[in-house]
Amino acid sequence: MSIDQSQSVAGIGLCDQTTSVSITEKLKKAVALAVLRFQVRRERKMLATLPVGLLKDMGISQHQAHIESMRSFNDVPESRTLNYTA
Repeated sequence: MSIDQSQSVAGIGLCDQTTSVSITEKLKKAVALAVLRFQVRRERKMLATLPVGLLKDMGISQHQAHIESMRSFNDVPESRTLNYTA
């Protein structure tokens, strides 16, 4: 007796193409969000190392740059995460 592929996969409820795509898309978005978080963290750390003159040109105090650099890894501005919501 032979079982075709659609019966063996979808027929017993282990996995179907929709579930597979959904999981794959969610995984892609999660990885992209993690990459974004590392990028934001790197930007914040770089901000804290800028000379006072450059910070002043941007209208940021040294204290504000320090506070920004200490923000949580997960604290990413919502405007930058719009494409990454699962």
